Amino acid sequence: MAFAAITAALVVGRVMERAKFSTMMLFTAIWLTIVYPLAHMVWATGGLIHEWGALDFAGGTVVHINAGVSALVGGIILGPRLGYLKEAMLPQLLTMTLIGTGLSWVGWFGFNGGSQLEAEGIACLAVPNTFVAAASGVLF
Repeated sequence: MAFAAITAALVVGRVMERAKFSTMMLFTAIWLTIVYPLAHMVWATGGLIHEWGALDFAGGTVVHINAGVSALVGGIILGPRLGYLKEAMLPQLLTMTLIGTGLSWVGWFGFNGGSQLEAEGIACLAVPNTFVAAASGVLF
């Protein structure tokens, strides 16, 4: 359920200021019931993506693809933010954002490397992949 809560929070973060709180609570309940069970395609034995041989370290496939597509669809349905392209939308507390990003990034090293539950080749490859993925994200 922790992954489900994190995934729902990612979706809600994309559309939060464009919908009422009660709407977001209803959306989250429906979304967790209908969309999130797609996680079993990756994690469950016999799941479609699991049978393809996918290794999902720390929920990257389930959490990020699932939440990203849902947030994109939600953003398209709700439309642009009020004042978009008409007024400056500066980030608030940029320092805190960077601190949180850094802490999260460091946490992912342990989480991804530890997901294999043993120190062997695949686990050792997860750590540099985490670094390269984060570094690549900075470029864009």
